[in-house]
Amino acid sequence: MPSTSSTSPELTKEERIERAARQAEEDMKIVELELSRWEAAPLVAVANSTNLVNFWNLNKYEFPLLYCIAMDVLPAQASAVSCERVFSSSKETCTLRRARLQPKMLEALQMLKFSFRQSRLSFMEGLITSEADYMIDGLPTEEELDALLGQGDYDTIESMARDSTWVLNFATQLDDSTE
Repeated sequence: MPSTSSTSPELTKEERIERAARQAEEDMKIVELELSRWEAAPLVAVANSTNLVNFWNLNKYEFPLLYCIAMDVLPAQASAVSCERVFSSSKETCTLRRARLQPKMLEALQMLKFSFRQSRLSFMEGLITSEADYMIDGLPTEEELDALLGQGDYDTIESMARDSTWVLNFATQLDDSTE
């Protein structure tokens, strides 16, 4: 059930506007006071380098409004070079043939391209093998021989046949299976 308290009557539109204007004036006074304290503060001697983030972390309670502004402004790039690189890279992705790419797909392609260029993503990692990895240890099974024949890989079968130990083992296996 809604309360009908006489202490908080409904405000008219004019009263709400007036209240907002008074609040804005109070807020502006607070901002001006903090700015004047900042301007009156003594300059701080800095060593060889200036770390602005550390400076504002140390002074965030003394100048809370300026701290919020600094945290918004400090991450901004001082130069447009990195931004230009992103646009140049996008130009390579967004060609006339790819004009119908959706924004999510374009973003995914750009992230893949960036990761690939940073060598974080390698499609070849783990794919480089030695010749020994392709060698068949022991005798090939009947299925392996059938697969080689099915693929028409007669060179592999011929190289296996040239290996005298394989031929001897295969002949021994044939003798054992016929007995």
